Amino acid sequence: MDGFSLVELLVAMLVGLITVIVIGQVMAVSEGRKRTTTTAGDTTVGSALALYALERELRSAGYGLTTVLASLGCEIRMKYGNGPLQTLTLTPVSITDGAGGAPDSIRILASDKDGISLPTRVTVDHPASAANFFVESDVGIQDGDLMVAVPEVPSATDWCSLFEVTNTGGGGGGGGQGQNQVLHSPGQSDWNHPGGQTLFPADGYPAGSFLINLGRFLDQTYSIVGNSLRQTRFDPAAGATARDLFPQVVQMQAVYGKDTDNDCTVDTWEVTQPGNAAQWQQVRAVRVALVARGALAEQDVVTVSESDLPAASRCNTAAPNPAAVCWRPDPASAASGVAIRLDASGADWQRYRYRVFEATVPIRNLIWLQKTGNAACAP
Repeated sequence: MDGFSLVELLVAMLVGLITVIVIGQVMAVSEGRKRTTTTAGDTTVGSALALYALERELRSAGYGLTTVLASLGCEIRMKYGNGPLQTLTLTPVSITDGAGGAPDSIRILASDKDGISLPTRVTVDHPASAANFFVESDVGIQDGDLMVAVPEVPSATDWCSLFEVTNTGGGGGGGGQGQNQVLHSPGQSDWNHPGGQTLFPADGYPAGSFLINLGRFLDQTYSIVGNSLRQTRFDPAAGATARDLFPQVVQMQAVYGKDTDNDCTVDTWEVTQPGNAAQWQQVRAVRVALVARGALAEQDVVTVSESDLPAASRCNTAAPNPAAVCWRPDPASAASGVAIRLDASGADWQRYRYRVFEATVPIRNLIWLQKTGNAACAP
């Protein structure tokens, strides 16, 4: 009976072995591409949601704070109970630039007052030791609201002060009889202190100053911690509470969009923090970039640093090199491309693929403030 020779068996085994190797390689390549596609899809969805959440908060920044133009850039002094004296710059958005290319952080302030947060004007001089303001109107002001007293012209000696409302109503003496009052009795709130202590300026707040209603006050910071976008809400009384919102977000960079010639159009993009009220009043938008990466590392290096590229193609946003992560802070200038550092995300950072998600977010409360009384902005 005929059978297979040894040579035929060896040839068959060789063909079978080659077939298995080819199939294995095809499956490995297919699985790698599938993994890359899947993680890219997950990254796109998660990062788009992260950018949306941040953009939504930025659009509402400054609600209730920008109703008094002079308040922008004012130093707020506040003290809760026996805690330390704290200071805070009153501005809708502040960007803290990360040192040496590290991720930036964005702090957003706003009133959480239901309905309309209205300012009110002080009608009678308020000495530093007084426990009540006489005001034009107490509409919308309720017991427990946090308010900020704003001088007509803030300065190093005339700052803003935070206090809690303990009562409102009409009547009262001291030249304010029949007028509305906003009380801030020290014995009824840990925010209020006898004699004003160091919270109020030595000369108090003269007639013509303003009170801004914060409700319970929203103070939140977005930052990158542990390769995740983190939201930290700060309560001066209770402290900070943090939660990670979206994973695999490894970088965040942001710049201010300013209208320096008052024509209602952003004409410059700067990372430099405004230094005074006039500069804060020029801010109209924030441009932010989030850099996300896939959840799974690739087998090989897929991303290189800017220094590994030829000088002619380094971070050229007009014709970007896909191996480098570049961002254009000024959307009108192709020459404004900057490299974004990724090496802080881990020792194997080059084995991940990255995507940049960016948005230009108008600060609506500052834009509406500019349009009020500015003929150049009228539609």
